[in-house]
Amino acid sequence: MKIVHLSDLHVVAAPGTLYASDPRDNLARVLNHVHRHHGDAAFLWITGDLVHDGGDAAYRAVRDLLAACPMPVHLGLGNHDARAPFKRVFTDAPMGDPDYLQYTVDTPEGVFLMLDTLEPGLGAGRLDATRLAWVQARLEEHKDRDVFVGLHHPPYETGIAAMDRIRLTVGARELGDLLTAHGRVRHLFHGHLHRPITACWRGMPISTVPGTNHQVALTLGKDPTVLGCFDPPGYAVALIRDGAVCLHQERVADPGAPLYSMEDKAAEAAATLDAMPLFNTIAAA
Repeated sequence: MKIVHLSDLHVVAAPGTLYASDPRDNLARVLNHVHRHHGDAAFLWITGDLVHDGGDAAYRAVRDLLAACPMPVHLGLGNHDARAPFKRVFTDAPMGDPDYLQYTVDTPEGVFLMLDTLEPGLGAGRLDATRLAWVQARLEEHKDRDVFVGLHHPPYETGIAAMDRIRLTVGARELGDLLTAHGRVRHLFHGHLHRPITACWRGMPISTVPGTNHQVALTLGKDPTVLGCFDPPGYAVALIRDGAVCLHQERVADPGAPLYSMEDKAAEAAATLDAMPLFNTIAAA
């Protein structure tokens, strides 16, 4: 089974831009790449920050862009989202009780759990007792099956201090206890960090992906400032079979950047690389 993991779309209503970039155009470009190269995926798994400001018009833009997807789309919420406008636009969303977007997706390879870590007014994430009780109940229902988890906020530290302060700050330990007790959690997919990261948390593999509009710079240390950059957008392709997960990180290159054959002669390959703006920038540094 193949799934595609996207996160952090940060769409704004037209004609607005974000950090001098158009999140709608960037999302459209990423989706076009997904459709062209991975249109056979079982579904898209999108782990939050669908919009940047939580407004109805931005959610309508997301809905319209996703409408052309040739596969089902399963959405999660992040700290930039807002439940009320999301529900008004995505009227079929499986909102639970009281209002959390937590649900299961049953597949031949196991059960996917989407968790809701949004806490209004906070950049950090929370899983309160109600949400954790839902997780526990689902794990008990599926105690003999493989489980995959989606959530927005990472429950672990990355070394990027500014982002670590707004990770999953409430409920991470309890979530880890539940998942490790189940014993068959094969992978966790999260968002929030706008970077391609893989890690092992509580003995379980966990990963995240670049955003579709802007990225967080790799600034390891104690700097309290979140620094952004315009590295290429990306997503992950997960191949899942018999409990094994093979994760490919896919970058969506500048449409003007050419592909080239690895069998080209060295001079031909070098000439091709010389034509690539990113390579020229690095070479001149």
